[in-house]
Amino acid sequence: MTGICLDVKEYEIYIKQPEGVLTPMHKRAALALFSVFLLAMPGAVAQADANGADTLAVMQAANVDLKAMWMDIRLESVEFYTVGQARPVSHIHSQPYRWVPEDPRRNGGEAGLTFMVDGSWGDSTANGVPMGALKAAIRRAAHTWEAEPCLAGQSIREVEWAGGDVTVTDYFTGTGDFGDPFAADVVVGGWLSDATIFGADTVAMAATYIFVERNTGTPTDYDGDGHMDVALSEIYFNDAFDWDINAAGTTVDVEAAALHELGHALALGHFGSPPVAVMNPTYSGARHTLEGIDRAGLCAVWSRQN
Repeated sequence: MTGICLDVKEYEIYIKQPEGVLTPMHKRAALALFSVFLLAMPGAVAQADANGADTLAVMQAANVDLKAMWMDIRLESVEFYTVGQARPVSHIHSQPYRWVPEDPRRNGGEAGLTFMVDGSWGDSTANGVPMGALKAAIRRAAHTWEAEPCLAGQSIREVEWAGGDVTVTDYFTGTGDFGDPFAADVVVGGWLSDATIFGADTVAMAATYIFVERNTGTPTDYDGDGHMDVALSEIYFNDAFDWDINAAGTTVDVEAAALHELGHALALGHFGSPPVAVMNPTYSGARHTLEGIDRAGLCAVWSRQN
């Protein structure tokens, strides 16, 4: 029997399904059941909605799917980059996470991180910014983070898309198939105009997955540093906006958004504003350089001593 439990303290939703793979129809039914459950508990609705209950429900349903697939990864966080008011960020656990350098479970233990721009979504944004310019802006953003001393020489190397499906998050929103989760450490899924993934004010989003013990679903801590281990990250941009290179006015700057989203891919969260920072949750123009608080956050995450 399907059951749903809401832990109001942690704002986590647990969807217990019968044995077997959770189909998209089952996921929609689970979300509908969850909505009915919330309506029956008026005292819990405001707290849950304020902390992204809808997103958490989808995340929990995705993790039921991943368990049924016998995968050793789980969706851990979804973070939104917005214009105007910040949108809630959803995490499954309160424990922090970060990449394990030379983790043998990804890239065969190669040093550094890899990123890839999925070439299957199209050749340009809806308003005409070509793929070449988009990829160049993403490379510049990656090099900005890579140049920071706190990364301790860890490279952020581009891997060219060679065809095929290389994203998995779109599968859980019902907008794509389940692709190769390990095509690269960080996959830029492209510019999409899908209301299932984006709200009207959402410029971009990042989804982070962690490694778990396959039998128990317990998050792993491979190097014993007190952090859960990141398995992969996916980034998506909202093609409903007008994009540009060195943007001004009402257009959104590609490099600035990529710099922010790659910060999430490096396991940084949002920094509330003020002070002004790349990792503020709301877009504030063509920002191509890191602020002191961005660097401090990177050092806090990537120092192996904390």
